[in-house]
Parts: sequence; structure tokens; C-alpha cells
Amino acid sequence: MAITPTTIASTFLQQVGSVSKGAANVAGTVETQAELTRSAGTAKSVDAQREANRDQDKNGAEMTKLMSDATIANQQQSTMNAINSMQMDTTNKELSALAKNATGINY
Repeated sequence: MAITPTTIASTFLQQVGSVSKGAANVAGTVETQAELTRSAGTAKSVDAQREANRDQDKNGAEMTKLMSDATIANQQQSTMNAINSMQMDTTNKELSALAKNATGINY
């Protein structure tokens, strides 16, 4: 392609257009960032939200601990009940066997 005043002017206009487009993009980005900052709230509101999040995290951890403790207690109680049931069953079988043997004894 030959370098002529027309091609130089065309290239120059393309570059000016690119710079203008870039400037418009930067301006749009700055406006977007400013809007995000406005929507996030003031430093006090952001701090309040962070504190609320910390409180919720702490409460969630406490509730998880309570639920875990209750689950452990329930498992222990169920195990104790099963052991007690087995012992009662063994005792009942022994008593039934004694009773059956006693009825078979004649004097």
C-alpha cells in the first residue's frame, strides 16, 4: 500500500477514533466503579454489614456445636437403651428357662 496524504489522514483518523473510544471506555469504567462504590454504602454501613456477618458466623458455629452435642447425646442414649434391652432380654430368657424347668420337676 502506498503512503499518500489520504492514507496518512485515514490512519490518523482511525487512531483518533481508537483513542476516543478508549477514553469513552475508561469513563464508563470509572462511572461503573463509582456506582459500585455508592451501592456498597458508606464505610459505616460496610463495617456494620461485616459485623453482622461475623455475628451470624459465630451464631452458626454455636448452633452447629449444639446440634453436634445433641446428636452425640442421642447416640449415647440409644446405645445405652440397646444394651439395657439386651440385658433385659437375657434376663427374661433365663427366667423363662427356670420357670420351664421348674414345671418339669415333680416330687
